[in-house]
This record gives sequence, structure tokens and C-alpha cells, in this order.
Amino acid sequence: MKAYKKILIILFLIFSIQQSSNAEIPYVLDFKYILNNSDAGKKAQNELKKKLDNGMKNLSQREKNLQSEEKKIIEQKKIL
Repeated sequence: MKAYKKILIILFLIFSIQQSSNAEIPYVLDFKYILNNSDAGKKAQNELKKKLDNGMKNLSQREKNLQSEEKKIIEQKKIL
């Protein structure tokens, strides 16, 4: 009976020491790696890339329209 108590106490001490030593180890997650390699991260990046491309196309189209309007206004100004 005493041997069982000693074994239980020793096992308890060993497990408590292991748990406390594990609690001190800091864990770091690399979100960049997760976002670049997970399916959800890849899908999100593709959607953001499409939105960015569409936005850039819209801006370039508006820029062309504004330049053509500017040319028309300059021509009208010269006529007047």
C-alpha cells in the first residue's frame, strides 16, 4: 500500500513538472505561411487580386476618359 502511494506521488510530481515546463514555451503562429498555403487563404488572395485588377482597370478607363474630355475642352477653348 505504501509503495502505491509513493508511486502515485512520484507520478503526480513528474506530470506536474512536465505541465509547468510546457506552459513556459512560447508558441508562434506564422500567419503569412498559413494564408499563403491554406485553401481559404489562397481563395481570399485570388479574390483580392481580382478586385485590385478590376479597380486598376476602372481607374485607367476613367483616366482615359478624363484625358479625352480634357482634349475636347482645350480644343473648344482654342475655338472660342
